[in-house]
Amino acid sequence: MRIMVVVELALFRRGLAELMRHVLPGVEVAEAEDLDTATEQLSDWPADVLLVDLEAAGFEARGLLQRLRRERPEVKVAVLGSANDRVSALSWLEAGAHGCLPKSASLEELCDALRTIRAGNGYVSSSLLATMASSAGLSPPVEAVPLTARQQDVLRLLAEGRPTKDIARRLNLSVSTVKAHLAAAYRTLGAHNRVEALVRNRGADQPG
Repeated sequence: MRIMVVVELALFRRGLAELMRHVLPGVEVAEAEDLDTATEQLSDWPADVLLVDLEAAGFEARGLLQRLRRERPEVKVAVLGSANDRVSALSWLEAGAHGCLPKSASLEELCDALRTIRAGNGYVSSSLLATMASSAGLSPPVEAVPLTARQQDVLRLLAEGRPTKDIARRLNLSVSTVKAHLAAAYRTLGAHNRVEALVRNRGADQPG
């Protein structure tokens, strides 16, 4: 696994990079001070995962991430932020980030998140899930029935940041059918948009 640590503060960045080298066998680590620099470095050093500190993101971070997702869809993005920073976490997920976790996360959770994201799955820390669900005032699911297997397939690919057309192609479905599955999943989960659906669906998988 090749990880690029994107952190503005040099001491924190180097410490985190060195920690990654020690706790993840076989990992290769590069460093960048901001997302713009990281995007440029990807041409010479193709990372599997960008680990981005929100403070290093910069003013144009959302646009940079969206461009990165279009130009290099194979690169995964995990973001580090405050445990209570619901707004930034939601914004990054909506822009295409594959995972979010707080800086207070344990080393074990950080490693687990990176492996999960590298494997192509979405990851949102349970502490952020709780904050997002509470702050968003998510209502209980309208229906008691569970999601169908196909709805879960669609949400799984959605959590990877894939657009509707790509989901349709991968599942051999029409775009309209994918949208119908999403609409049904939203109703079942009591969600109004992509982020709420992913939060509710992952929250349902968390142990009580």
